[in-house]
Amino acid sequence: MLITKHSIRIKVKPEAIWKLWEKIDEWPKWDHGIETSQLDGRFEAGSQGWLKPKGAPKVSFVIIEAVPFKKFHDRSFLPLTKLDFIHTIEQEGEYSVVTHQVEMTGLLTFIFSKIIGTGIKKDMPTAMEKLIQQAELTR
Repeated sequence: MLITKHSIRIKVKPEAIWKLWEKIDEWPKWDHGIETSQLDGRFEAGSQGWLKPKGAPKVSFVIIEAVPFKKFHDRSFLPLTKLDFIHTIEQEGEYSVVTHQVEMTGLLTFIFSKIIGTGIKKDMPTAMEKLIQQAELTR
């Protein structure tokens, strides 16, 4: 089930976005829904980490795919449910189109989509705007 998908077009190179994505311990700087986050290993497929959303328990995740300057996909695990975050960058001339997509699958999707899906939908545009602001500062 698709929870939400949001795209932003920005005049920065994909490398600027990628640098922000791979610094997982700094995600709270641009995603204010996260209190703290950490990656145990390198920013590559198979690496595991965790994050603590505001007002919620700590959640573990694994990086499913990481294609430098193009895409990364991480998966969090909830009881009987998977929560996938798919992040992509497409270059269009001197612009980058940055897309964040969230999908939820599993037996308890109908419950978790109501419990956390609404907040994810509400917070994603703001988090992406903050990501873009950070990328513009690091050009």
